[in-house]
Amino acid sequence: MPTDNNDLQLAIHEKETELRRQQNEQQFEFALKSLELQKSVLETQKNWMHDLLKSCISYLKLFTFLFFIIVGIAMFLNKEQFVYEMVKISVPLIIGWIGGYSWKSRNGQNESIDSLKRL
Repeated sequence: MPTDNNDLQLAIHEKETELRRQQNEQQFEFALKSLELQKSVLETQKNWMHDLLKSCISYLKLFTFLFFIIVGIAMFLNKEQFVYEMVKISVPLIIGWIGGYSWKSRNGQNESIDSLKRL
């Protein structure tokens, strides 16, 4: 009688061990697929941000070029007051843009650190 009970417990233990092994394999496969998906999403996001940065730099170059062309033409036509007004308008915009960018990047770093702490 005791050997039958021990054999039964041994068989149950073997089945439990096999089920745990299968469960661990499935969890590993799921984690591996999740990491592959995350890698592809991050790669796509990196490419999108790179394209966005290239576009922003292109527009910035274009607007700077146009600004200097307009200022050059105005100076050639002796319209110094127009140039003064253009500079008076553009300087606060540039300062605001730089300040907003630095504020966003400083706060963006804090948010990313906080999100990592939550994990």
